[in-house]
Amino acid sequence: MRALVTGASRGIGLAITQNLLQGGAERVYASCRTPAAALHLQELQGEAGERLRIIPLDVTQAESRRAALDTLEREGGFLDVLVNNAGINPHPDEQELAAITEETMTAVLHCNVTAPLLLVKEALPLLRASEHARVLNVSSNWGALSYVVFGGWYPYCLSKAALNMMTKKLAADLRGDGITVFCAHPGWVSTDMGGSDAPVTPAEAAEGLCWLLRTGTLDMSGQFYDWKRAPHPW
Repeated sequence: MRALVTGASRGIGLAITQNLLQGGAERVYASCRTPAAALHLQELQGEAGERLRIIPLDVTQAESRRAALDTLEREGGFLDVLVNNAGINPHPDEQELAAITEETMTAVLHCNVTAPLLLVKEALPLLRASEHARVLNVSSNWGALSYVVFGGWYPYCLSKAALNMMTKKLAADLRGDGITVFCAHPGWVSTDMGGSDAPVTPAEAAEGLCWLLRTGTLDMSGQFYDWKRAPHPW
């Protein structure tokens, strides 16, 4: 398996990278905006050697996406797994109705929706070269219409709802190519974003998400799952 994980310097992305390597992945391309500052990834590379490749990638920048995909093209020419994990979630005070700005909405939707969609589009030649490619969009139960239990959090919740719809659309478009696309709620994870009170560890979340990447079939394409491997209501 050759995999590209975005936002891999910490949290869920780092845990997914670790799990894929532990599961025997041939090579994992762990991407982040500033590889020199990704100390945990550098430590992991000391253990994994050439099986882990740390590459710079700002998913919001077209030139950065192109450079990352060019690296994959030169070093194998195919991609089995794409994990769209990179995303942003502004401070809660910036997400209340009275505080919403056009700049905040634009930035969150660009990073959390537009950028992963364009990355899938641009990675299609590599994905089509795989015998059974899988795309995982890391979503959230906060993007589920069945889970609207509080107000506020407009940019983040709207972006995850859009990411879920993007998953359904991509699954329909790419089924003929044999590419499986699904989204997953990783749980409330104890990361910088989730906070220290969160009950799910990054390793626990990654275990469920990586199960999807290892076992997912076209019959599962276009579906929404949680980290416990169960279908999640839309």
